[in-house]
Amino acid sequence: MPAGEGSEGEERVDIQEPIEAPDTFSNLNRLSPVSPVRPETSGGLNENPLDNVRREDSRAGVSAEGTSPGVAGGGGGFSMSGFPAEDLEECCGRRWVHKTSGACCCLVLLLCVIIIPTSLEKVDSSEVALTYDALGSVLGHAVLTEGLQTKPTFGYLIKWPITNQRTDLNLTCNSKDAIQIAIELDFLSLPIVADIRPLTLKFVNFEGYTNVVTSVSRSSVRNACGAWTAREFQTNRAAVAKSMEDLLRLDLATQMSTTVLTLNLRNVDRPAGYQEAVDISEAALADIELAKKEEEQQLIKATTVLEQAMVEANKTIDKAETEADVMVAKAENEVKLAARADVDLALEEREQLITKAGTAMQQAHITANVTLARARTEAAVTRAEAGERYGAIVDRYAKFAAMLSKAKVENGLDSKGTLAYLGNSLVGQGGKQQVAIDAPAQFSWKAEL
Repeated sequence: MPAGEGSEGEERVDIQEPIEAPDTFSNLNRLSPVSPVRPETSGGLNENPLDNVRREDSRAGVSAEGTSPGVAGGGGGFSMSGFPAEDLEECCGRRWVHKTSGACCCLVLLLCVIIIPTSLEKVDSSEVALTYDALGSVLGHAVLTEGLQTKPTFGYLIKWPITNQRTDLNLTCNSKDAIQIAIELDFLSLPIVADIRPLTLKFVNFEGYTNVVTSVSRSSVRNACGAWTAREFQTNRAAVAKSMEDLLRLDLATQMSTTVLTLNLRNVDRPAGYQEAVDISEAALADIELAKKEEEQQLIKATTVLEQAMVEANKTIDKAETEADVMVAKAENEVKLAARADVDLALEEREQLITKAGTAMQQAHITANVTLARARTEAAVTRAEAGERYGAIVDRYAKFAAMLSKAKVENGLDSKGTLAYLGNSLVGQGGKQQVAIDAPAQFSWKAEL
């Protein structure tokens, strides 16, 4: 572009037209020289206006083919190879490379400081864990053991304890004979480590797993309770606890992938009414045993009296025979010295003493037989009375049981409804009733209805 003469004409440059190659800058060469040092201004541009004009003109005059539109054939064209560097140099100055590298390093360091600590978590020796990516909803397959483990940046570790877990149960169940039993027990268990991932997929975490284990164990204990009568809970408690442990171990192993180590049956409570009936039955059995013991005592007493009578009789016979021998010897001596009459008298006296001893022995036998017969009679009477009482009690409770069972079946009653039916049958609709009942029996059930 031609420029006007003089200094004012030389400084006026139309920036809308492209700048030609350096060999055509004859007029522009007469501009004031450019300083070799280009200090940066606050806006990031050089203070020399000519440099700014040259850069703006070079940007405006570059076509898509990399040549100035005012130059035919592109012989004096301008290359774009330095275009990004010039922009960064204008924004950041000549040290733009160092500044950009430093910013990138700081950004990478900041990301490492934030991400690395959140990607590590410690697993204790008493637990194992699975990784879970909350952003992608992905559960890891590997079971992590003790130590510092890695986890997803936007996730967490699902931890499972591998130590023995104690579970306490307080529940009521129905026995085989439909008696409600209250039991207290506890057991030790732990999940199988190899099945931790399937358990996590089913129950989310250990808390959800624990709730389901408690429900399954209560059902198992109730099922085992129904195989035993209420009396066997007292007489065969060890076998009852063993059956509960076996069934609980089987159910938790098949349904929950859990190993049961041991079960402790701490307490068993039966209903008060049933306990009273058992006490009455046991009291009747105790009375029968007492009658048998008394019979044995009477037999022993009669045998002792008989043996004492026989001992006394033998003593009397021995004494009589001794005295008779003495008297015979004396008589024989007197016969030798005296008359034959004394010998006959001694013989008669000997016969009398023998007769007297035989009479005493017979009386002792009679006394012993009378005592033995009386003892046997008393024992038989006592046994008969005890048997009648036992039969009456058994028959009465059998009738009650048959009546209640029939009412329960016909009316579809539960245990409490059956007791209410019994109370209504005893009291009736009149309200106040007078019922003759033995002393140990309970004649009012209103407090329990």
